Amino acid sequence: MKSITFDSLNISSMTIDLVPDCIKLWVSQFKEARGNLQHLPVQWSEDTDLLQSYLEQHLEKGQGIVSHSGGELVGFMTYDRFMFHGEETAFSPITGHASVPQGRSRIYQVMYRHLSGVWVSDGALNHMITSYTSDRELVDSLFHLGFGVYVVDGFRDVSPVPNTGNVTVREANLTDLAEVKRLATEFRHYFLQPPVFLVNKQEDDEYYSSLLNNKNGSVFVTESDCKLTGVLYIRINDKPDVYSLAAKGVGKIDKLGAYIEKSARGSGNGLVLLKAAVDWCGERGINIIHVDFESANLYASGFWTKHFTPSLYSLRRKVNQDILG
Repeated sequence: MKSITFDSLNISSMTIDLVPDCIKLWVSQFKEARGNLQHLPVQWSEDTDLLQSYLEQHLEKGQGIVSHSGGELVGFMTYDRFMFHGEETAFSPITGHASVPQGRSRIYQVMYRHLSGVWVSDGALNHMITSYTSDRELVDSLFHLGFGVYVVDGFRDVSPVPNTGNVTVREANLTDLAEVKRLATEFRHYFLQPPVFLVNKQEDDEYYSSLLNNKNGSVFVTESDCKLTGVLYIRINDKPDVYSLAAKGVGKIDKLGAYIEKSARGSGNGLVLLKAAVDWCGERGINIIHVDFESANLYASGFWTKHFTPSLYSLRRKVNQDILG
């Protein structure tokens, strides 16, 4: 292939006949990333039916473009549109784009130049794109376009977590509902504080009961002096997730997530909860565990990056409001 330049790239709408070639491009980029991120579930390169369905759905909505250079397909990008914390948002997840390695930075810059014009003209000023953490060329390219890391997805295997001593951990049950809800409410208030500034929904008792009763999940808690001091929720993922690349059957730390109350931080509660979750997965033949966290959550960033491999960055750019006049 000749050297790719800005002027050599042609952007057009994605069509159904190009979907198989887009899938091949995506699988190639996934395998490239997995060479450095070995905990990414291999199923995504072996069974591409979900990827095909995802691309075709967005093609029907007119939410997909392709990039050609010298008559050869070199990149594609699709996107979702939704309201995110009250803002019109356009989001291209990790399954929504790919390019050839040569000239990747230029290809993405030209595709984003095109799509950002569409997004802003439609009133979407909040732009998000997910990249593999190992793809430094793409991450740097998006950084120079004004994007910053917003959410991190991490994966790990079920290798043993060291025992940290005398912290008591157990599975919670319905008798713990009030205490679990208390910790979850504290967690919600923690997210409102700087530098996170994230509003999460206040859930009701029925929600917490469903988690405590879930046969495919478990709520683990730490306690001291008959009071719960930490909580972590782990479940078996019941369907593949095109946004996080968590395949069906992996362990997923989500919903309640993990939270340690302020008085118990730094005492080994987090590691004991993680050990319980890893052991729980190992007992069920689960080999991979997924977690995601906001990069501005300083406690989470410090903990999860020690015990998981950061694999995906969801990067965000906010276009200035006054562009709309």
